Formats: sequence, structure tokens, C-alpha cells
Amino acid sequence: MSEVPILCANYGEKKMKTYKVSWEKGRLIGAQGIFYPDSVVVQAENEKAAHLKAYDTHEHLMHVTITEMDESNVSHYV
Repeated sequence: MSEVPILCANYGEKKMKTYKVSWEKGRLIGAQGIFYPDSVVVQAENEKAAHLKAYDTHEHLMHVTITEMDESNVSHYV
């Protein structure tokens, strides 16, 4: 009798990547007044999703740059 392979628990799930989302002007949600440059590191499926995820904590983001991070530079931010 042959063995049945066991499927990985994350079978069918989309692989998340790590992105650094930076901007020249923006602010925390609900903050009033000045805009400032900042960045966040997020886990997302793609660049567009990473950009949207930055809006979970910040608003009015302008001049946004999205950089995919690899293993060599992720640990620096986590």
C-alpha cells in the first residue's frame, strides 16, 4: 500500500513578502498639523497591497516609494 502525501498547511495560500513603504509627506491617522517623511515595514502579497497596508496606520501619504526587502535587510527592521 502506498503512502498518501501530506499537504503543507499553507497549501493554496499566497506567499507574503516584506516591503518597506516610505513617503516624503504623510502622518499618523488622526494626527493634526504637520506632514513628515516616514516609513513602515509591512508584509503583503505585492507592492500595491503593501502600499494599501501602510494606510492601516498612516494617512495622506505623498511621494510613496515601495521597496521589496530580502533576507539580508529584513532583520535590520524587524
